[in-house]
Formats: sequence, structure tokens, C-alpha cells
Amino acid sequence: MKVFAALLAGLTAVSAQTIMIGAPSSGAQLTAGQSTVVQIFTPNFLSSSKEVSVAIGISSCSSGFCRSPSDTLGNLLYSGTYSPQRDPNGSSSRISENFTVTIPSNIAKGQAILGVAHFALIGASLQPWLETKNVSVVVQ
Repeated sequence: MKVFAALLAGLTAVSAQTIMIGAPSSGAQLTAGQSTVVQIFTPNFLSSSKEVSVAIGISSCSSGFCRSPSDTLGNLLYSGTYSPQRDPNGSSSRISENFTVTIPSNIAKGQAILGVAHFALIGASLQPWLETKNVSVVVQ
């Protein structure tokens, strides 16, 4: 029973470390060749976490099939550090960071997947944590 409780506690701590894409929203219209803001936020963590990096990409679904960001990020829009901060106005308990990226001008128009790969170190033992998230968008 103790092993099960420890396993459940570990899984709960890991699942609490997840990021969310705040912007763009699902179904958002993005214009090829134009800039857009990608907002990534995290909830308050129950355990310690050291943010390392994110990579943001966009992949066209023009073939009728949308590939998961865990398979490919497609066109890389950003790759680097992730240093989320609390809202200085205190209007939200969320911790977030905004990234201004440019949608490639040569990407196929239509449905696309905007994906984020997130890497962090969690817990007292600094366990490596990698996850991917995505949102469906429309490129015009």
C-alpha cells in the first residue's frame, strides 16, 4: 500500500508540472509572414521546479493529416530559455511568458498545429521532465 501511495504522489507531482498554451486559442486565425504572440503559462506547482527551455513550432495539416508535436514541431519558431514570471499586477496566480514569433510566409494555408515542447527539472531530485502541448490554428 505504501508503494502505491508513493507512486500516486509521484505521478500527481509530475502531472502538476504541466504547461498550458494561453495564446493563441484553438481555432485562431494566424497570417503567414506576420508575427503572433504565443503565451505559455504554468499553474502554481506543488513541488519544486526549475524551468529549462521551450521550443515552439508550427506544422501544416495541408495533407489532411496533422502530426503531433511529439513527432515533429514542423517549422521551428522559437527555441530557448523559458523563464515565466508572475503577473506584476497580481491579477492572476498564473506564471507565464509571452513569445513573439513570425509565422513562415511559405507555410501552406489552412489547418495547422502550433506545438510547444517544454523541458523542466522537477522535485528535490531534479527529475528531467519533457512534455509537448499543441493548439489547432488556421493559417491564412
